[in-house]
Amino acid sequence: MKTISLPLFYGLLLGLCLLSESCQKEEVNLQQQYANGGVLTYWLGPNRSNPTPESSWRLVASQMRADQPKELYRISYGSFSKQWSNKARTIFHEKGTLNAVGLDGRVESIEANIDLDNLSRDLQWTPDERYLAVTINSGRRLVIYDLVEQTYVYQSEEPPLNDRYYFSDIQWSPDGRKLAFLKRSFNSASNARLFELMALDLDNGPLARTLFSDSMLIDDDFQWGPDAQYIYRPDYSTIFRYRIDDGYTEEVLEMPLTRLSGPDLSPDSRFLLISCLDLLQNKIFLKKVDLQSRETEDIQEGFCRGYTWSKDGLSLMYYFPSENVMKKDRLDAEKPAQSIHRFELGFSPQFFSWLQK
Repeated sequence: MKTISLPLFYGLLLGLCLLSESCQKEEVNLQQQYANGGVLTYWLGPNRSNPTPESSWRLVASQMRADQPKELYRISYGSFSKQWSNKARTIFHEKGTLNAVGLDGRVESIEANIDLDNLSRDLQWTPDERYLAVTINSGRRLVIYDLVEQTYVYQSEEPPLNDRYYFSDIQWSPDGRKLAFLKRSFNSASNARLFELMALDLDNGPLARTLFSDSMLIDDDFQWGPDAQYIYRPDYSTIFRYRIDDGYTEEVLEMPLTRLSGPDLSPDSRFLLISCLDLLQNKIFLKKVDLQSRETEDIQEGFCRGYTWSKDGLSLMYYFPSENVMKKDRLDAEKPAQSIHRFELGFSPQFFSWLQK
């Protein structure tokens, strides 16, 4: 039987201690960054240049520096939420189970007595982790489930004869009391189609209200305002907002000879971020619009997505695909935007979140 010398034994023990300390520091740093400046999270799609049968989505967190990002979870077959809770956790469905994962990478099973085997791709939970909104049976049903009381609080109505309903793009309001979604209706007898942007309030029924409808496809490019009272939606060169209580519609911004998309309001509702296609120059800009003075500022030339505000409204982040980087811009500083994170080549980052305590 071979023995290990004392110097070698102590060397191995010291190495294990240092490794353990390093892992603990990495976890603490991620939590500290969440508490101090915030953490960038995103889902990294399969490698487009080298797809494999085992291609999977990876949930990644970064400290918004040039360090190695941390993979929190990998999912091959299932669906996941685009929204995070106030506890810095997100929920996902995989192999007939619901689970939550946080910045520490720990996975916790979530109990819900619903038809998990037939869940569609859309599932979102409220910031307080109480209510879960999901689409079931290829999007034909929309339900809201109370994870505390373990009961349904809303189930979409059955369609009339010859009709089919499809629900998608569900979004909880910032206060977690209202839900917006798209509904597509199809009548097999007349071939008539109707697309609706709808919302419901848990404190009012809940009854679903149609905010906008059209026979043409409605884009999923709508956003809640920070006060949870309005939904903002672009329509070519105009941004409209819809009041949830009564469906009142008003024009917020019009920029002729442009095509607008992706509205996102600052926390104080004063500034609006939009992607603007200038039809005269045939160029795309990320613009900031002061809704009080109507002054506009070009933040970045070129296509951008995944943009979001800091909680204090003084900074913003956005993904710039041309350089495959995430940029951060301090709006009250003279310095240009800084590249804070570069993504792996061949992969498609999606569903960005700037988690801030």
